[in-house]
Amino acid sequence: MSLPALYYLVLLALSALASAAIAAFCWTRRSSLGTKPFIVLMVAVSFWSFCDLMRLLSSDYSTMVFWDKMSYLGIVLVGPSWLAFCLQYTKRDGQLNRRNLALLSIVPLVTLVLVFFNEQFGLIWTDLTVVDLGQFRDLAHGHGPWFWVNVAYSYLLILTGTILLFQYALRSSSLYRNQAKVLALGAAIPLISNALYVAGVSPFYPLDMTTLAFSLTGLVAAWGMFHFKLLDIVPVAYDSVVSSMADGVVITDAKNRVADINPAALKMSGLPSQEIIGRPADLLPMFKSDLLQRSSSAIESESELEYPGPNGQRFYDLRISVLYDPQGDLLGRLWVFRDITDRRRAQDELFRAHQELERRVAERTSQLAEANLSLKEQMAELKQSKKEREKLIAELEIKNSEMERFTYTVSHDLRSPLITIKGFLGFLRQDLAKGSNLRTEADMKRIEEAVDRMDLLLRDTLALSRIGRVVDPPQYVNFGEIVKEALDQVSLQIRSSKVRIIQAESYPVVFVDRLRLAEALANLIENSIKYMGHQASPEIEIGWRKLADGTAFFVRDNGMGLDPSQHQKVFELFYKVDKKSEGTGAGLAIVKRIVEVHGGRIWIESEAGKGCSVCFTLPRSDLSAPKSA
Repeated sequence: MSLPALYYLVLLALSALASAAIAAFCWTRRSSLGTKPFIVLMVAVSFWSFCDLMRLLSSDYSTMVFWDKMSYLGIVLVGPSWLAFCLQYTKRDGQLNRRNLALLSIVPLVTLVLVFFNEQFGLIWTDLTVVDLGQFRDLAHGHGPWFWVNVAYSYLLILTGTILLFQYALRSSSLYRNQAKVLALGAAIPLISNALYVAGVSPFYPLDMTTLAFSLTGLVAAWGMFHFKLLDIVPVAYDSVVSSMADGVVITDAKNRVADINPAALKMSGLPSQEIIGRPADLLPMFKSDLLQRSSSAIESESELEYPGPNGQRFYDLRISVLYDPQGDLLGRLWVFRDITDRRRAQDELFRAHQELERRVAERTSQLAEANLSLKEQMAELKQSKKEREKLIAELEIKNSEMERFTYTVSHDLRSPLITIKGFLGFLRQDLAKGSNLRTEADMKRIEEAVDRMDLLLRDTLALSRIGRVVDPPQYVNFGEIVKEALDQVSLQIRSSKVRIIQAESYPVVFVDRLRLAEALANLIENSIKYMGHQASPEIEIGWRKLADGTAFFVRDNGMGLDPSQHQKVFELFYKVDKKSEGTGAGLAIVKRIVEVHGGRIWIESEAGKGCSVCFTLPRSDLSAPKSA
């Protein structure tokens, strides 16, 4: 193998390695606009060079054909990836939608199918022959019709992308014009090289220098990355946005030199652009202050700037943004000057109006506060009156209901002895007419009994009606004293019935009508004696226990007991479990009324034959310690 052949093989190897290295370098900056399709381009060129190198190093025909076909995996990607890169870089990446990418992929996919099935179709190569080039062997190609379709398609994509770059270079600002020129120059090198090879007029023919040219394109672009940082500062709609902005925009590099300036900032400075671009920023009038020193350490800052410009005193809102590359190295700064003169004047007017408004609001607020306080007091009085009215209505409804039941019961029970009296008066007349003294005496006795019963009914009725209306003032009293008074009232019944009284060791203090509560307790004790039955050892226990809503007191006996079906009925006026028993049946109704007047409740715990407990609650007293009875 002679020296020229060695050079060519080394160049192919270097092309593969250089393209791969450029792709790896760009991968670290893949977030920059246009970098990803450029990576695909460099990977395709690297693979193309590698396949050409392996084809030349192969010793047999089948291996050479295999690597020749494999090289097309890189060849078909070159045109589409270059066009995609140019579209992104020139701000036309919106055209890279799924539909257009699918259309761009049709010719490359068809080409790959025809390459790998060339033996069947013969549309890429009409024939492949091994030629001896002296230093090494290579394949000579007879080109089929689809080969020219693919060449024309690739040229069209590369030319389209290159034209876009040239157009962009012509209309770009000075900051980006050199970048676009570098890329356009890099694109022209492989295009010219491949055209000379396909035409057969290349000075290196039959050697194909296209892959080496594309590697050179990658190297030129890499140089542009280092020298111009062209993939780090990619304009995003610069012409349509920044150039037409009413705000002044200045871009400075890491050394505070003016890299670009828009028309609004030029108007602020009053200087032509040719005297500004590339010059130190402190030559601009708006940078004459300490702005550069203040921004040296700030990442981002915002401040107001008072600037006596060519058009008189103006105020600007200045925003400074620091620009870094993906590696964190400083690129420069973006200075945005927004004219806020009209806003400042409006703010001053607004401030004065605001002060006047605050004064008026303060006066009005004071007046409203006074009116609101008066309204709150009236509302509170109305609410209290409403509650009291609702309470009175509820009490009146209860009393009306009780009055209806009371009237019915009284009229019914008083009517019975009246009927008895009337009936026996008739019998009395008959017996007097007959002169029967014995029967006359019996009739008069029955009339007397009916009168006594009516008197008892009237007294009980009067007692019940007076409860809640004619009461003694409540007082704090130990419940044990009330128990003692109640026991004194029924002492005769206790002795005659030989009932054993059991009391608690101590009792709490209650706030009650002492006389009424002693009357109720005596009634309960008397009721327990009456329904003791034939108990050999009669006992009555008087005690108490604490509940959540107050204190519960009870009178418990070991007498006849009471069926649960009678627990509520016994508190009805004139109701008697045993119709033949003595009394009117008003006793428990009176007790219930006394307890309820005190804000308590009453209930029975009993079963037939197992004794009876009458329980009632009284609200807790404010006095803490209970006293001994």
